[in-house]
Amino acid sequence: MTRPPLGGYGGDPVNTPDGRLLIDEPLPHVRRLTLNRPEKRNALDNALRGAIFDALRAADADAGVCVSIIRGAGPCFSAGYDLSADLTADRPYPTAGGDGQWPRHVVEGWFAIWDLAKPVIAQVHGLQQINKRSVHRAMEIMGMRAAIRAGTELQALAFHQPASLAYRAEVKKNLNRALKERDAPFGDFRGRPGDAGA
Repeated sequence: MTRPPLGGYGGDPVNTPDGRLLIDEPLPHVRRLTLNRPEKRNALDNALRGAIFDALRAADADAGVCVSIIRGAGPCFSAGYDLSADLTADRPYPTAGGDGQWPRHVVEGWFAIWDLAKPVIAQVHGLQQINKRSVHRAMEIMGMRAAIRAGTELQALAFHQPASLAYRAEVKKNLNRALKERDAPFGDFRGRPGDAGA
């Protein structure tokens, strides 16, 4: 991401050209990224993902920044990946092709954040901020990183199962109906009586 320097604490926020990510420095040595798609509940498409990775790498290389904070504009941090976007196009970094490409791509991205030298804090709505470094180091000791990588291969195998193929076909036809049918047996989100998605 090409952008002018922020100018330090208290400077004017910098927006990405499409306005999806706002960047400011609310305190000395603190770089704050605000996901700015509240109308989509800050759902992550590839443009926003790329802007986040670029901004975090820039903060990691900036001697004046000691910590980065990521937060979401509006009522939630992020709804997750933007299922209405083409997540196969314009990916922010290359990933080896073949079965399991998407889960490998996602894991590589989050590991890139994990491996930054400086801490990244997610300012999640309603939850205490957590320093990712300490959490990730504990997960590393428990072998979690290896387990996540292994999970990408299991996901690739599951991708070809009849139930997965049928679900993805239904998602293409009607995303809301597919999510409702998926969640209803568990009483989750759209499946709960009285929820807007039910």
